[in-house]
Amino acid sequence: FVAEEVLRFTEVVPENIQRRLTADLGGLSVVGYPDLYGRVDGRITLVDFKTAQSSYDPDEVQLNEQLTAYWWLLLANGLPVERVAFCVLLKLKEPRIEWSFAVRTQEEILEYQEKLRLIAADIDRGRFPKKTSSCGQWGGCEYLPLCLGHEARIRGTLTLQEEIPEDEVIV
Repeated sequence: FVAEEVLRFTEVVPENIQRRLTADLGGLSVVGYPDLYGRVDGRITLVDFKTAQSSYDPDEVQLNEQLTAYWWLLLANGLPVERVAFCVLLKLKEPRIEWSFAVRTQEEILEYQEKLRLIAADIDRGRFPKKTSSCGQWGGCEYLPLCLGHEARIRGTLTLQEEIPEDEVIV
């Protein structure tokens, strides 16, 4: 399977493997070491390699804050990016690789930066929030459609149909 996957990668240079990226956020120094930055299937992609016993939830890549941080760090360092990805080696009887791709919007980057500011302020005050589990673990979260902004899924699973008129927007 490695021989098949390696053909997907182009324009990968050694300095873009585990490259140190930094950015300043109002005096807070943010540092990241993404696994790989290059072209995958012809598109500029940041890849985070994972190993797992089972497939990742498809929404995990969309909500993953590590990938959001890397997207922002790439842009802050003048490096263009078209998408981020998890490349997951599934440790099964017959090992295989699964890919999950996503993009980040400017709004998502700004939300992430605000979260970093809030966490940094809490740390300065001596407050350390508990780590929450991933939305995709143990069957997922019933509120996942809200985080992803999937209005049809919100209407279909989280509200009674008569509660929200079709012409209203859910935020």
